[in-house]
Amino acid sequence: MYLYALGHHDVHPRYFIATSPAWMMLVAAGLAELLRRRWMILLAGGAVVAVSGFALFAYYTDQRFARDDWRSAVRYILSHERSNDAIVVDGPYTEPIVDYYHKDGAATIYRLTDKGPPTPEEIRTLLSELSGKHRTIWLLFWQAFYNDPQHVAAEWLDSHGALMDQQGFRGVSLLRRYSTTPVVLKADVSPSRLVGVTLEDKVGLLGYDLDESDVAELSQLYVTIYWQVLRPVDANLRVFVHLINSAYTAWGIADGRPGYYRFPTDRWQPGTIIRDEYTVPVLSGTPPGDYRLDVGMYDEATGQRLRTSDPNGDHLVLGPVTIPRQQIQPRPANTTGVTFGDHIELLGYETAAAIPPGGTLPVMLFWRANGPVEQDYKVFVHLTDRSGRPLAQSDSQPADASYPTSRWESGYTVRDQYRLQLPSDLPEGEYVLRVGMYVEATGARLPVRGTKRGSGYFDFASVRVGQ
Repeated sequence: MYLYALGHHDVHPRYFIATSPAWMMLVAAGLAELLRRRWMILLAGGAVVAVSGFALFAYYTDQRFARDDWRSAVRYILSHERSNDAIVVDGPYTEPIVDYYHKDGAATIYRLTDKGPPTPEEIRTLLSELSGKHRTIWLLFWQAFYNDPQHVAAEWLDSHGALMDQQGFRGVSLLRRYSTTPVVLKADVSPSRLVGVTLEDKVGLLGYDLDESDVAELSQLYVTIYWQVLRPVDANLRVFVHLINSAYTAWGIADGRPGYYRFPTDRWQPGTIIRDEYTVPVLSGTPPGDYRLDVGMYDEATGQRLRTSDPNGDHLVLGPVTIPRQQIQPRPANTTGVTFGDHIELLGYETAAAIPPGGTLPVMLFWRANGPVEQDYKVFVHLTDRSGRPLAQSDSQPADASYPTSRWESGYTVRDQYRLQLPSDLPEGEYVLRVGMYVEATGARLPVRGTKRGSGYFDFASVRVGQ
């Protein structure tokens, strides 16, 4: 039975489970015959134990005997999908598995066929219809050799769109993600936001499109940049897209090679237009409000940015971008659970455990208002020695003064970033991070509940300064 299954893609050994009763009866008859010959019983018993032991060992150690990993395949889709995406599975037998693991997903699932293998024309027709409704199409096939042996689906999307990504998972014969719009465009384009800036007279940034529809639910911002190739580019360039506030603090970062890493700039042809998509993951807990995009190109080998015709020099500031309140709440790496005043809770923090003298120490605080906050408070973050003497500090209203406490919504977690510049001559050793809140006009600090370490401050982390 196993040998027969090896030669047939559409037959799996488990299909022979239905014949197991007859097989067991044959084995029992053979054992009954062996009972008449004691020496053969010992020989057969040893063989059964050896084969069974080898089979069990292989089952738990050999990846060829492992179960199909649909869970990981669908999790990968969930971590990269958009709300308007389409997932095409190869048949009705694949859909229940995908639907089970994708029950909380945003993409729509379609079948390549409802019955037997579809014709090439039926596959092309389906993909053509989906391309008109979805900006991204995932191909997720279990038995591609059966329903699409000629690879019609992949070939059609290769010629009508752009391959963004492909992955391999155990038991999954095909997992690819396609953009339904080609990367290289030869016709004139009309970006929704025009720019008209050149980068060292080699590349022009015609404009960009901005899609904020998934920021609230998925914390993802989609940016499509339109580059015009003016002259040959003799280097591999990367693109950076940062979501920044007025203080240039980054709240989302995307960085990569143009065209989903498949269209390197040293192969760009003058006169063509490159459609370049980026997904900017917005940090959960980012304060709602208006932000900007910081965009540019740099040489992958040297890190040198390209100069632009814009007054900013080696980068462009685009926007505005409106960030709404997000549904995904942040989970700080370190929890605290202390309360400042009556309603402001410090849920946790993230920072570096060690830093060299003269370095910049990043500190991320996570606040939550558990009731109305009627007054604006300033936050102080100090790096102190063991006696409490401040050696580096940052004082500001939350989020670089862009989200004062009087605007906080009850129950919403606010991410708050600080950067402490350490003195270059700071001695090596252990130091303490201290935080508190105070009224700017009077200097009066809010009392801290939930700790015994000071009434107007909270020592929340230890940092080692050293090489």
